[in-house]
Amino acid sequence: MRVLTREEFVRSLGAALEEALLTRCGLSAAQARRLRWEILRACLERIRARSRRVRGLSRSEFLRQLQATHAELLQARECAAHELEDVRSRLVEARAAGLAPELDAAVEQELEHSLEADLRALLGSADAAAELPAVLERERTRRRAAMDRLLEAQRRRIDVLERRLTKLRAAVEQMERDLSELARRAELDSGLPSIYRGVQGLVAESPQREWKGALLYSIFQQNLALQRRSA
Repeated sequence: MRVLTREEFVRSLGAALEEALLTRCGLSAAQARRLRWEILRACLERIRARSRRVRGLSRSEFLRQLQATHAELLQARECAAHELEDVRSRLVEARAAGLAPELDAAVEQELEHSLEADLRALLGSADAAAELPAVLERERTRRRAAMDRLLEAQRRRIDVLERRLTKLRAAVEQMERDLSELARRAELDSGLPSIYRGVQGLVAESPQREWKGALLYSIFQQNLALQRRSA
């Protein structure tokens, strides 16, 4: 694409299409030629439609956009890194709490009220000794159920934190890859190197300078006309 003009590229593509239609599809020469131009026209229309939607950028504009994107990515990576550390510390705390769970004050108060009600009923009973095992069993059941709820909540919290930690790590890794890609794209290819040491053109002392200038102007006009016809 760097060494071919647009017209040469279109001609080469059209010839390849026509040859493929003739050899692979068994079409006649007229059918293959007609399909060739239909395919090329549809392709060029898509390219023109896309080129109308995408505004060309100069190198300086492109680099400014890269710098802005780079700054946004750095800020996002910093925020993600802070959140990653916060989630990691909360996960450590949640795992430590799961090893030695403690009921909160509200649950403890609820259990105490239930036990107090059982003890009051026991004191007013005619056969307190016979009813005491049932009271103790109810207390053990209530406390065991409260502890099971606490452990289940801890497990859910740990699971949420672990999944959040995994997502944050993946996000930070993706940001690192994006930053590397931006750094690579900032080193843009400047094109094919010139074989000349300086800028080429007609100098004032060039022999037949006016004739050469008119010839170059004529070539430029013909190229411009060819581009308009192809467009």
